[in-house]
Amino acid sequence: MKPRKFINYEKESLIKLIKSLQSKFDSHEFITLFSEIYKTHYDNFLNLYMDDSHRKVHQQIALGLVDNMDYFKIDKNGKVKSLNIFGFNNKNEEWIKL
Repeated sequence: MKPRKFINYEKESLIKLIKSLQSKFDSHEFITLFSEIYKTHYDNFLNLYMDDSHRKVHQQIALGLVDNMDYFKIDKNGKVKSLNIFGFNNKNEEWIKL
């Protein structure tokens, strides 16, 4: 199962994850927490892709947030720079809880 589909199946438990984040959070924060809580699934997602697996998995996770904005009661709040899972400062989406 791909990450985007996994998010659709795990919506209820992901609401709890989102509630644990601050009122504004970015995709990097979500992905970091997601990768810790769902470590086995996250590792399996990485194995789905041969090249550039982290970027592809993180993109799928972010798209899962986009797909479920109404369900998660979140909205896009523009691009911000923050540290990714590797400690690099990159642009990503900031989210705001509604």
